[in-house]
Amino acid sequence: MCTTSTVIDGWRDPTWPYTPPWSPSPVAPFIPAPHTDPAVPGPNAIPWPTIVADPKLAQQMLDIMTKLEAIDKRLGLLEQCKVSAREKKNLKARLRRIAAKGKKS
Repeated sequence: MCTTSTVIDGWRDPTWPYTPPWSPSPVAPFIPAPHTDPAVPGPNAIPWPTIVADPKLAQQMLDIMTKLEAIDKRLGLLEQCKVSAREKKNLKARLRRIAAKGKKS
């Protein structure tokens, strides 16, 4: 599984501006993922208002995504990610705008 997708899915909260359609995916072809309610955030979920209020957090999230993408590239798993390239691009753009606001202050 793609590390970037795993982390982004863990961060995702119902307050995010865009939440892709939920579809359970197996961890391995023979082990189905446990059923969870997409409206209930996970233990690592970060509410969008918290991200908007803290530009340093947005920058940290960008840094983590960059490192995870490097791991995925090294493992050759970029094409197997559940989070599409467009979703990652949109999320990065939003985080960059938030982080840039913090640098201006």
